[in-house]
Amino acid sequence: MTEPTAPPPGRLLRLRTPADVVEAVPYLLGFHPRNSLVALSLRGPRQRLGLVLRCDLPPPESRHPVAACAAAHLAADGASQAVAAVYAGGDGLAALDPHRPLVDALDRALREQGIGLHEALYVADGRWWSFFCVAACCPAEGTPLVFHPDSPVARAARAWGLQALADRDAVAARLEPVTGAEAEALAAAFKTVKAELAGRLSTGSGVQALREESLSLLRRAVRRVLQGGESFQAGEVARLVLGLEDHAVRDQAAEWRYGRYGAAALRLWLLLARRATPPHDLVPLTLAALAAYSSGDGVLARIAVERALERDPDYRLACLVRDVLDQGVHPKNLYRLRRGKEVSS
Repeated sequence: MTEPTAPPPGRLLRLRTPADVVEAVPYLLGFHPRNSLVALSLRGPRQRLGLVLRCDLPPPESRHPVAACAAAHLAADGASQAVAAVYAGGDGLAALDPHRPLVDALDRALREQGIGLHEALYVADGRWWSFFCVAACCPAEGTPLVFHPDSPVARAARAWGLQALADRDAVAARLEPVTGAEAEALAAAFKTVKAELAGRLSTGSGVQALREESLSLLRRAVRRVLQGGESFQAGEVARLVLGLEDHAVRDQAAEWRYGRYGAAALRLWLLLARRATPPHDLVPLTLAALAAYSSGDGVLARIAVERALERDPDYRLACLVRDVLDQGVHPKNLYRLRRGKEVSS
C-alpha cells in the first residue's frame, strides 16, 4: 500500500541534512512510521520537496514491484532526486543489511525513471544511519534522533498545524465511530429524520426545495466549524448526512475542499463520518477522503476511502478517490475533479 502525502500547499520546508529529513517525516506523514519504506520526491534544480510516499516494508519477493511503484509515483510528481528512509527494528550497522536489497531495488527503479537517489536512511530504536555514508560523520552506533521543540522543523510544523501522532492507528482513530448513549441517540435521530424527509417528498415538497435546504444547512455547518463550533445535536447530524445523499448536494459540497473553507469542511466530514449510522457514513467518509488528500494528507485519505469502500465497493466517487491515491496524482491536480461526470454516480 502506497500513501502519497504532500507538504502544506504554498509553504516552504527546508531540509538541509539527513537529520532534518528524519525529524520532518513524522510531521509530513502525520504519524511516526514503523516497518515502513518512505520516499521523498525532490523536484527541479532547487530540489523542492514534493510528494512523500509511505508503504509497508515488503517481503523479499515483492521488493522490485514495490520499488517500481514508488519510483513511478515519484516520476509522475516530477522528481529529479529522491530521499528514502527505511523504518524497522534492530540496532547497529548489521541491522541495515537485510534492507539493503530493498534500497538497491529502489535505486535501480529510480534510475530507470531518470531519478537519482540522493540519500537512503535507516531509522530504528531512536537512532538513524545512512546506507551510503561510511565517513566519520556517520558513526557506526548511529546518530540519535532529536525532536527538539525549538528546531526549525518543529517550529514550521506548529505554524502549519501539523502533528506527528504515535502511529497509523492513531490516525485511524480520527474516524472511529462514536459509541454508547451518543450512538443510540444518533440511530434514533436518523430514523426520525429519514421518515420526515420521506414524508415531505410524498406530500409534494419538491426535490429541488430539499436540495437547496440541504446546501444551506451544510454551508452554515461549515461556517460554524470554521468559527470553532463542532458540537451538533443528533438531529442536526442526521439532517446534514441525509442531505449529502443527494448527489447534486454531495458534488457541490465536494468542492468546498478548496480555499478558506477547506480545513473546516474536512473537520465537518470527519465529524459526520464518526456519527453517521452505517451505511449512511459512506458519503461523509468519501468526502473526508477527498478533502484530506486535497490538503496533502494521503494517510487519512487512504484510511477514509478504504472504510467507504467497505460500505459499498462500487461507490463511484470512492473508487475514483482510491484510483487517485493508487496512481499518486498530486493533490494540486485535484482541481480537475469538479462537478460533472467525474464526481457523479
